Amino acid sequence: MKKFIYTILATSLILALMWAGANYKHLRSFPGIISAFYAKEFCSCYYVMERSEESCENYARQFIAVKDLRIDEENKSISVTGLGQSSEAVYTGKRFGCILTNK
Repeated sequence: MKKFIYTILATSLILALMWAGANYKHLRSFPGIISAFYAKEFCSCYYVMERSEESCENYARQFIAVKDLRIDEENKSISVTGLGQSSEAVYTGKRFGCILTNK
């Protein structure tokens, strides 16, 4: 019975590694998506919808927490760091809202 369980576990591990290898490009971009999504959603909530900081944190929150959030009132921008990646969203005005910038 143990041999059967070990065979199933080994097969599952090999299949998971094969899947990860085939989807490496997409898996590699995942950390950047976390910080970019949070920055854009927080910026839209804070500057476009004009909600409070606490409300916008709840609005933009994800399953994976971000490490650092900085609000620059002078430049109307939001900087977020999560999973080792940083992203910034800048408020451009009522017509276009917030856009992601390349840092």
